[in-house]
Amino acid sequence: MATVIITQGLPAAGKSTIIKRDYAEARVISPDVWKERHPDYDRLNPGPLHHWSKVEAEKEWQAVLAEGPETHETVIYDGTASKVTSASKRIIEAQAAGFRVVLVQVLVSIETSLKRDALRGVNGRTVGRKVIVEKAQELATAREVLSSIVDEVRVVHND
Repeated sequence: MATVIITQGLPAAGKSTIIKRDYAEARVISPDVWKERHPDYDRLNPGPLHHWSKVEAEKEWQAVLAEGPETHETVIYDGTASKVTSASKRIIEAQAAGFRVVLVQVLVSIETSLKRDALRGVNGRTVGRKVIVEKAQELATAREVLSSIVDEVRVVHND
């Protein structure tokens, strides 16, 4: 059955790395990828493209849903999935379109996320302590809620 995978985890948890390693053939929808495609993308200051990249990823997502499971074997929506409202909307939409939905929770400690985020600073992709702490608080609830509505949960411990 065609599957949608929703990644969930703190920034710098290793979500994109796990996708490349375990799901190399899947179609990946990611606001981060959209940012990198934009001609004005500045790796040291990606913030101005944040809203635009989310809009473009949503357009791509809607196109995949319209095409349906007959066209796509595995589709991944790569993000933190920390916002219950938007993540649960994606899950429900995918199920309504006929996809099986798997939530891949990539778990790391806040300390690991902070260390990896600092290392990313060399490449300009850092999000900072404030965002990581906020996401950690949101994820505590989001993991529980989203786990209850998906077809399967896979947990990856990635410290």
